[in-house]
Amino acid sequence: MSFKFSKLFWIGLTLILLGILSYICEMTFYNGIDENNVIQESLFLPLTFILGFIGVIFMIISGVTNAIKKYK
Repeated sequence: MSFKFSKLFWIGLTLILLGILSYICEMTFYNGIDENNVIQESLFLPLTFILGFIGVIFMIISGVTNAIKKYK
C-alpha cells in the first residue's frame, strides 16, 4: 500500500514550518519583555499564528480530500 501526499499537504506542512521558524525568530530577536517591562513584539508573532492557522487549514483540507478519494 503506497500513500502519496498531496500538494495541499506539502503546502500546509511548509506553512506550519514557516510559522515555527517565525516563532523562533520572535523569541531570538525580541524575547518578550525588555528591562523597562515593556513587551517587545514584532511582525514575527502575528505571522506565527497566521502561518500556523493557514497551514493547519491546508492539512485538514488535504486529509478530507484524501478521505473522500479513498471512500469513493
